[in-house]
Formats: sequence, structure tokens, C-alpha cells
Amino acid sequence: MSRTSETVKGLEDMLLKLPQVAHTFLVLGYSFLDTVSEPNAGFMVVALKPFADRTAVADSVQAMIGRVFGAARQIRTANVIAFNLPPIIGLSTSGGFEYDLEALQGQDPTVMGGVAQGLIGAANGNRQLSRVFNTFTASNPSLYLDIGRAKAGALGVNVGDIFNVLQTALGGTFINNFNLYGRTWQSISRPTRRIGATFRRSGSSM
Repeated sequence: MSRTSETVKGLEDMLLKLPQVAHTFLVLGYSFLDTVSEPNAGFMVVALKPFADRTAVADSVQAMIGRVFGAARQIRTANVIAFNLPPIIGLSTSGGFEYDLEALQGQDPTVMGGVAQGLIGAANGNRQLSRVFNTFTASNPSLYLDIGRAKAGALGVNVGDIFNVLQTALGGTFINNFNLYGRTWQSISRPTRRIGATFRRSGSSM
């Protein structure tokens, strides 16, 4: 999480220097595109200044997305993907369409990674598509924890409590539901740099 925080902080500082950006909202340990909790992921919501302050073509959302992609090339420790909200809410996470590539014969992750990269390369070569990407990688480091169940039992510690603590530290923990503005929201505790909890509407993220 500390390495993720350092990387994302560098990107945030870079974005806040742009005159079109009003402020940012950052959540660490959660992949918005994959909707999973993982310590090497994070997402940032970038709020732009009002339209009245952004009248030039270079100040449009699409122009800003292109600028973010260009600036993100300076970051060697992460893959940065910038996107706008979908034109129709509910039509995928980032707009356009989504494609699921499945391994039906138990192929090795590295093989699937090569197939996925080939698919992305072919898709970006199509003039009708742009900025096609995928979030799968076979090179993510993994951590194996050998929990001493016998020792935990001897100390009177519930193994389930150990897993809950690890889940909270490495990803997030569901707290409860609450109603606001006529909708049901989830309160989730996540390890973040600025706030102690993030909220998402049931069935979708924000």
C-alpha cells in the first residue's frame, strides 16, 4: 500500500498542476474497473472546473484524457488508464463495450496474458476503436501467508478474525448499508490516504 500511495500521489500532484482541474478524490486498495480489493491498485476521480472556465477545445474532457495519458508515460511504476463516464450510465464502467476473454482449458496465466495483449493490439489497430485496454496481468506479485492455526488456537484467537484483519488491511471491509437521497448505499472501510471510508451505491461503484 505504501508503494501504491507513493505512485498515486505523484500522479495526483501532476494532475493538480493542470489549470483545468479543480480537485481530486482518491481511493487506494480498490480497482474500480475490476471491482476488486487489491493493495497494488487505486482509482482517482478528477473533478474539472466549470464549463464557463473551460471554453477552449484543449480544455474539453477528451482533450484532458489525452493529456493524462501523455503525462502518465512519465510514471514507470504503474499502468495509468484515464477514461470518462459512459454516455449511458450502466453501459460498462468506462463507456463503449466490454469483452470477456475466458480460459476454457485451464491455460497458464502467462499464456492468457499473451493472448490478451495480442487481442488488445489487434483492437487498437482497428480504426473504429480507440484506447482499448485490459486490466489483466500475469506478472502481479503474490503474497502467501501461512497462518499458524494451532498457535492462534492456543492463544484464543479466532482464525476468522485474523482473516478479517488482513482483509481490512489489504483491501476493504463492508460495514453496513444506509439510505440517502432515495438510494441504498454501502459503507466500506478502506485503507485510504485521506479518508477512513468510501461509499458506493449497491450494484455499482462511485
